[in-house]
Amino acid sequence: MVFDPSTRNEVELSSLWKRIPGILVFGSGSCTSSNLFNKDLNHLANRYEGKASFNLIYIREAHPEGGFQPMLQNDFANEEIPPIQDPSDLESRCQAALDFRKRKGLNLNFLVDDIDDPVAASWGAWPTRIFVVGSDGKILYAGDQGPWYFSVTKEGWHDPPPSFLESEFRKRPFDRISLEEFLETHFSDKT
Repeated sequence: MVFDPSTRNEVELSSLWKRIPGILVFGSGSCTSSNLFNKDLNHLANRYEGKASFNLIYIREAHPEGGFQPMLQNDFANEEIPPIQDPSDLESRCQAALDFRKRKGLNLNFLVDDIDDPVAASWGAWPTRIFVVGSDGKILYAGDQGPWYFSVTKEGWHDPPPSFLESEFRKRPFDRISLEEFLETHFSDKT
């Protein structure tokens, strides 16, 4: 169960892929990956409108104020991410999600995980991750965890992880292509 951040109403996850496949993008306003790919996600949502529903599920902050702040946030990504407190209740997480959507101009369907993160935990989604779920409820695409394997576009953005981690990551059974490549292979553009 997730929540609509505007109304605070509960939303059943399975409703996101009832008619057409659902794309679940897990992330937060303090996550560098979530901030960098907003234009690409908007572009893909427009490109595949009517073919798949694009949903951002706002989860626990990746880099809240007072926590670890990656250097690439300012150096590599050239992205100004304002300090964000880690919400302590559902109300403040809903507000953080609404603020993020407005700040980045995202036209995706926004939902919010409950404050104790049951959805993110069950999907192994923290700090950021992408899934595509078919209208039959089967997972069609399971991107690996970010930041290294959060891959929206063919170009990607992140250097590979350290070699000792890379060999472990490659043993995991997740898709190694970008969301864009998956969509191009499995869906036609909107007509």
